Amino acid sequence: MINKRHFPFVLAVGTCAIAALGFLLWKMNDAGKAPASVTAGRPLVPVPSKPLLDTAYRPAPRPPAEKADTTLRPLLAEMLLATTPLDRRGEILDQFPPDLTADEALALIRELCSIPPSQENPAAHSTYVHKICCLLQKTPSTHGDFASALATMAANRELAVVYRDYAFQHLRTLWRVSRDEAGIAGQQRMEAIQNTFRALMEQRPETTAQ
Repeated sequence: MINKRHFPFVLAVGTCAIAALGFLLWKMNDAGKAPASVTAGRPLVPVPSKPLLDTAYRPAPRPPAEKADTTLRPLLAEMLLATTPLDRRGEILDQFPPDLTADEALALIRELCSIPPSQENPAAHSTYVHKICCLLQKTPSTHGDFASALATMAANRELAVVYRDYAFQHLRTLWRVSRDEAGIAGQQRMEAIQNTFRALMEQRPETTAQ
């Protein structure tokens, strides 16, 4: 029987496989399509550069007002305190409503971008990160910054692989959400996620399932 403390690592292995499968499916979907630069009977034309997510993303700094927690609900402000135990942070995320304001979503994105390269217990801490991502998935207005934060996590080889696996998992979810989103912004984000996903899988072989 799997120990609950080890569950994130087990999930990470499965996520790697899912990520690799998603990449293969994208390749299969593209198979048989003529390149955009090829037109029957006409010369080749330059292919425009493909949009990519920022893999060196840095969120906007905390505004002075946020230091006094005036832009966050008290429960979220408590969660972001350095002195709040990890178990308590998870409890807060479990009960926090999915109606994040833009300031609250950005505060959580900052939290994602502050993961230290080494953790004494990455299994427990990565579950906390996963819960943050689940909450951010429900805030479409900040999906652009969220996508770049995830891409930066996925590309950071100094992070434990369990964090990077979660980043791939949530990028895949965000790709699906963006695909179904009405308007050009969602389509552009979907394309950028797809291109970035491919690039990361090709350039970082240690993230693929072995």
